[in-house]
Formats: sequence, structure tokens, C-alpha cells
Amino acid sequence: MAAAVSASTIGAPHVLVVPYPSQGHMRPLLHLASLLAARGLRLTVVATPATLHLLDPLLAAHPSSVRPLTFPSTADHDTSGPTSVRADFHAYAAALRAPLGEWLRRRARTGDHTADGRVVAVLSDFFCGWTQPLAAEAGVPRLVFAPSGVLATAATHSLFRRMPRPPESDAAGHGYAVSFPALPGAPAFPWRQISRMYRGCVEGAGGEHSEAMKDNFLWNIESAAFVCNTCRPLEGKCLDAQPLEDLASKRVWAVGPVAPPPDSTVGADGSAGDVTSWLDAFPDSSVAYVSFGTMVVPPPPHAAALAAALERSGTPFVWAVSTATLPDGFEDRVAAAGTGLVLRGWAPQLAVLRHRAVGCFVTHCGWNSVVEACAAAVPMLAWPMAADQFFNARLVVEEARAAVAASWGGLGAVPDADDLVRALAEVLGDAGAGMRARAGEIAAGMLQAIGEGGSSRRELDGLVQELRELGGGRSLYNTADTICIRFRPGHHMSDPAMVLGWLASSLTSSSSSRHESPPSPTAAAASAASSFARAATSPRRRPPLTPMAASSTRATSSASGVALSPPQLTGTAAPSSSTSSRAFTNWSAVMGHVSIATPAATASSTEFQPQ
Repeated sequence: MAAAVSASTIGAPHVLVVPYPSQGHMRPLLHLASLLAARGLRLTVVATPATLHLLDPLLAAHPSSVRPLTFPSTADHDTSGPTSVRADFHAYAAALRAPLGEWLRRRARTGDHTADGRVVAVLSDFFCGWTQPLAAEAGVPRLVFAPSGVLATAATHSLFRRMPRPPESDAAGHGYAVSFPALPGAPAFPWRQISRMYRGCVEGAGGEHSEAMKDNFLWNIESAAFVCNTCRPLEGKCLDAQPLEDLASKRVWAVGPVAPPPDSTVGADGSAGDVTSWLDAFPDSSVAYVSFGTMVVPPPPHAAALAAALERSGTPFVWAVSTATLPDGFEDRVAAAGTGLVLRGWAPQLAVLRHRAVGCFVTHCGWNSVVEACAAAVPMLAWPMAADQFFNARLVVEEARAAVAASWGGLGAVPDADDLVRALAEVLGDAGAGMRARAGEIAAGMLQAIGEGGSSRRELDGLVQELRELGGGRSLYNTADTICIRFRPGHHMSDPAMVLGWLASSLTSSSSSRHESPPSPTAAAASAASSFARAATSPRRRPPLTPMAASSTRATSSASGVALSPPQLTGTAAPSSSTSSRAFTNWSAVMGHVSIATPAATASSTEFQPQ
């Protein structure tokens, strides 16, 4: 069997996979890596000494097609518990940027004369935006893996594209809501529900960290495509709205859920047996499972409110507390009464959710938890605290109708225990029958999506095919695929063909010295049509075979107010060293500001600079 697998991957496309070192981010990306390896791709997966053990199942399942690439990192820590995104983000990037860039440039050019062959793409977590310039320098596309749903992913990137903030008259944002007009339904969220990561950025409280986070998400927007752990039964409304302006109209591959089928995971954790045995004593759909994930620790007042609600209602429960502080005596009382089981450390969540006795999941609405609850047909009591959780909670409460809101106040407001009692009764009682039925429909749809011919299976197969095309030398992606040209105020653009002709000839030029200054209007207009024809047929800039690489070149004159969208061009030239990059830089000195990046909603708003 091993020999057959090895033979099947000879000459296969080689993809560099870069996870972010936290369990909630690593596990879904490693699950996706396993699916890619099972379809014949070769993978190199970056790890640090502290995260290497998380690769063990992947390496055991695909020994001939997956290899670890280990770098030491000052960000190493115990990945089983809460982590500091601020500290880890900087340390991880600082430790890996230089050595990984050198490794990638060598493998992308020649394959380094190894059996693994040339690296054709980078697949990295959306907290690893720093890999975008590395990929661009190596001349290969980067795909962003989003462990969140597409709604939260698009909304988060929208924030950093548009940089909305409360008016000066309401600096604290008490009456301010951020709207997302480019998303389906134009949702709006109160300022307090926007992530502290972003609020700190616009309020100037985050310093260097905030600037690094902003750069991270703007780099993501420059990527070739997004790969999301989501599916149509959960987010069909957003996926059907593609292309999404907030993701720079990039292709979104909805390949989820990526976790292995339930039969292969339930009982895999040695501690699952003890928990499931305890659950066996309870009727169907009568137990609440409580977990706020590994990144969120509910403050003591929040934990006390929930503990009081569980005791007052008599609801049997399993609570994975991580490092949360519970009220004095609570754990002993519920253990003596036989109504509660408190788990510390990593909990066997999949096994618990799929037990017949569990009828409610009290969750912070981290995306992994949302996907696992929906796949298990378990309704949720949604209690978002931070980050993308308010977007996810809105999705499952209002659109999926598979959850009831416990509180919308996040970390800043403690709900009344009696309100939580009523919410528990709504989900677990007779009133929750419709919600349980809806949860069952979503679970059936998700199972169908990953089955033969299902929507997620088709998306995954399409992604693999695109990577195979890259391995065959086809340039389906562009590492700098959207260009915004903005002219100085008062500059008169008498003939748009001047811009378009020069643009096309620059993109197809093989010489860095071509068009050191802009051509004359007459010459540019005369060559426009033939330049675009050459661009469309050039092997170096072949048009995409699918809509995934649909890029737009938008030229706007402040004098005429006309926005022009010429034919879409794609390629693999790196922004930092390509002919087109140098040419645009030269021309900007004469014609105005140029940025090779993604324009915002209007050409006159913020433009993003590649780093």
C-alpha cells in the first residue's frame, strides 16, 4: 500500500502548508492537508518543536506524501491551552520569515533537486499574512486558509479595507454600529461587538501590534484565493453572493467541514469513554454541554452567572472549563447531586456532541465549535465573547436558526442568571423542538455536502485540480492580481486607451527597462488592441480557466470620473520584483499615485500598499 501511494505522488504538485501555532487554527488546516494528500498532492507542513506532535496523525496517514519542516521559534508554548495572539503573532512571524523565505525561493525555482519537486503554491493560515510577500518573491500563488466561516472572514477583512470608526462626537462608540453594505443583507454590528483587535487598531491603543495586524489582513487580500472551512448548508447565502467585494472578489473555496467523519473520531481520545459513560445515564437531548474553547476564558462573574443558571434549572451538564474560575463549592455540589461533570484540560468535544443525551451546546461560537455542533445536529446557546464570534453567533441565531442567544454583551456585560435559565429551557424544552429539527436538517445537508457529488466535495476536487494545473506549469493565479491606478488631481486623461495600452504592454513585457516613462497618447492608443491580444495569449499570462482568478484592473481619472474595467489578466509575476511592478513605479512619478493592491469600494478611498 505504501509503495502504491509513493508511486502515485511522484511528480505531483508540491504545496507548502503554513499553520498558525494554536490548536483551533492548526487542527482544521491539518485536516484539510490530509484531504489534499489523500488526493495525491505532496505537502511540506511547517512546524515548531512545540507543534510538531500535532502533525503525528497526518504524518502517520500519509508517510510518503507529507513531510514536516521544523523551525525553532520563540513562540513555542503549550498549544493545549489559551494563547496570546499578540505575543505569538510577532514571535512566530519573526522567527520563520527569513528561513522560510529562503527555503521557499529555492524550492519554487528548482525543486532543490529533491524528490518532492518544485513548490507550486503556499497554503497558509489567515494569521500568516506575512507569507504573502514570501510567496510573491518566490513567484508562486498563496492561498489563504480561513478557519472561520466566509461571513466572518469577509467582515474582518472589510474592516481593515475600509477602516470604519465611531464619529468624534461618540468616540467610545456607544451609539455607533459598523455596517457591511457589501455583504448579503448589509448586516450591522454595534461597535462593542467588533473585535478588540480591530478596535485597538483604529483607536491607536495597539501600537506596533495593531499595525502588524492591519498589514496581515491587507496581505491576505493580495492573495490568490481563500479556502474556507465552511459549506453551503451553513453559509449558502454568502457563498452564492460571490464574488465578495470585501475579499477583493477573490475565489472562495468552501471545502468544509474538513474534520474526519465522526466514526473515525468518536472514542479516539482515551478520556471520551469516561465522559460518554457518564452521559449514558441521561435521557436523549437532556444534557447541556458547556465549552468556551481554548482561547476564551469567561471572567468569574460570567462563569458564576452560568453556574447559578445550571443549578437553578437542574439542567444536567458537562462543562469543559479550561482555566475558568468556578464559584466556590459549585463543583462539589453538582458532583454530589449527580447533575454535573466538570472537565479540565482538552475535552473530547466531538464524542460529547455526538452523544444522544446532549441536547444543547453552550458555546462562545468559535467557528470550529459552530461547525462541530451543526454537524452533530446539536442546537446552541450562543454566547459570543470576542473576535469573530459575534459574526458566527448572528449566523447561527438569525440565518441558520439553530441557536438561541444567551447574551450579546460579550466580555463587557454579565447576563442575569434567570435569563440564562429561560434560554436553557427554550433550547432543551418542548419549545426547542423546531430548533432541533432545523439542526438536524443542517447536519444532513453538511453530510451530503462532503459526500460523493456534494458541494464541498466538488469544491475540494476543484481546488486540487487548480493546484495540479499549477504543477503542470499553467499560470492560473496572479500574485499581484489587482491594480489600482489613481491620478493626481487635475490630471487630464484624454484617452483611456493610453492607460490601457500602456498597462497591457507593461504586463507582457519581458524587459525591466520597457516603458521607463509613459508612452505618448497616440502610440498608446494605436497599440492598445494588439497589446491586450498579446496579453490574453501569452503563456506567461494565460487567462484563467475558471472564475477563481478573476482579477480587475481599475483605472480612474479624477478629471473624467470614469472607471474603466479592461480585460482581466492573470500571471505569476511577483510584485516585489516583476517588470510590471517596476514599470508602474516609474510611471507613478509622472502620472500620480499607483498601488499594486486591492482598491476599496470606491477608487478615491484608501489604497493598500504591498509590504
